[in-house]
Amino acid sequence: MPPISSSITDFHDEESLQRIVKVNLTGNLMVTGGADGCIRLWEFPLKETSDMKPLKEYKGHTKEIDDIDISANSMFIVSVAKDGNAFHWNTSNNAKTSLVHPNNIKQTFKRCKFGIINKQLFNIYTIANRANQKSYLQRWSNENKLLYEFQYSEPTSALAVREDGFYIAVGTMFSGTVSIHEAHNLKLIYNVKQAHAMFVTGLEFLSKDLMPEMNASVLSISVDNRICLHNVPIKPLKPFWKMLLIMHFILLVIYIIIFNLGIN
Repeated sequence: MPPISSSITDFHDEESLQRIVKVNLTGNLMVTGGADGCIRLWEFPLKETSDMKPLKEYKGHTKEIDDIDISANSMFIVSVAKDGNAFHWNTSNNAKTSLVHPNNIKQTFKRCKFGIINKQLFNIYTIANRANQKSYLQRWSNENKLLYEFQYSEPTSALAVREDGFYIAVGTMFSGTVSIHEAHNLKLIYNVKQAHAMFVTGLEFLSKDLMPEMNASVLSISVDNRICLHNVPIKPLKPFWKMLLIMHFILLVIYIIIFNLGIN
């Protein structure tokens, strides 16, 4: 089936290659990144004209783009590239800031995503590889301050954040592992090694409405041509009689302590 429309969005001198595209939540803006290392913000849907130009261009990366994301309010863009850098762009004033480890540790950023704190503030989540084949899941504040890190013993390849901002999923390179974390402090709540025979290429959270009996549900894909479903069940509440028994036991202990204090 031929495409409805087709437009050039990367302008590399030798080999033009569009690597990643993101559309904002309201569907009126599109962000692209490709081989020329330039981030471009477009009106969406694209209006094909002879002089079609992006609304804005953000230049800072020296190599092709690996990942980009746009915040829910469309005010910010985050990007990572094969030059190892991660940049945080302000779409209002076009300011560019870098994500830099507070200890100046050299690392290569691989993936980046925004996560919602509330309607006004946004976390940035990244995965970054370092020496000795180790990788880190990181949570950054909206002011680019590193808040939390979680270490993996192998390079990571895929990252997803649930729309409500509560959970994060990560996929690895060598063991095909899929993990799910609580977004607030990166606590690991799910981990399956060799979920795939090869590296994980994509992750996507399912809507809570589709799986109401689960805390989180994630689909993963890989070059092993498999699709896997990962579920974190909601922990069942203790039966009422057990809760009642525990309460009576606590009250009994308190009574004994008070009684003994009275005697003494």
